[in-house]
Amino acid sequence: MSAFRPRSLASLAMPVFLLSPGCQHDSEVAREALEQAIASAKGQALSTEIIELGTNFVPGMSVEESLDYLAVWILAQVECAEVSQDQEMIIVDLGTLDNMCDLGGYSYGGIVRLFIMRTTSTEAEVIHNWVGLTDGSTLLDGYANVLWRTSTDVRDVISTVSWTGDDGVMETHDTLFQEEIEPKLGLDGGIWVKGSRVWTSGQQEWLLEASDLEMMGRDPVPRNGLYRVTSPEGKELRMEFAALDDNTVQVTIDDGASQWSARLSKGGEILDFQ
Repeated sequence: MSAFRPRSLASLAMPVFLLSPGCQHDSEVAREALEQAIASAKGQALSTEIIELGTNFVPGMSVEESLDYLAVWILAQVECAEVSQDQEMIIVDLGTLDNMCDLGGYSYGGIVRLFIMRTTSTEAEVIHNWVGLTDGSTLLDGYANVLWRTSTDVRDVISTVSWTGDDGVMETHDTLFQEEIEPKLGLDGGIWVKGSRVWTSGQQEWLLEASDLEMMGRDPVPRNGLYRVTSPEGKELRMEFAALDDNTVQVTIDDGASQWSARLSKGGEILDFQ
């Protein structure tokens, strides 16, 4: 982690009415909170398709039968992957940056380990372990405990990941509840998400509470829904998302005293902020 460097003594000669180095205008705080919230979701977005890959087997099978079934199914979905298994886990090698595998219209590299902890006729518990998982721009390591309720297509996802990308290094801890909107379409039909995230960026800790989110596939930006973000200084901001079209989302940010509006691309770029 990089450390902040103090200003030179020359800065002491500046007029006292200027902002001190640690202060920001409220609008700057609001924009930073939005940038942080979007960036924190990129790790979740990267792993979503991989989690989907590891939750396809027949309810009621034994753990051993589920491992066999899932290994065959994964190889059919990702033919370029190297898939191996033993009595405890499945290992999926998606290749390196120079030779990544295609899945759901995206390219992935890295190692995925899947441990099926238990299965019943209505639910299954799977631990996902990721080592060097990448899409070419983000590199992620960590794990997720996924409790999949097969009768309702609801998943509880508790994850801890560390990843590096364009936004630097982040460590996130998620407790999320996900439900497919159109189960027959999988991720293409979108998922409902609610829950919480704690993440560390630049040695500062942020908190996010999410409710009624409508997420699409690998997009880090919700199409609709609500974030409540708490900054490292304890400032609380409310962010309400509303889709404008298939590629653009409007977000309204409110800190209780002021309000701002921004347009975002579905990939997370801030198109305008006012």
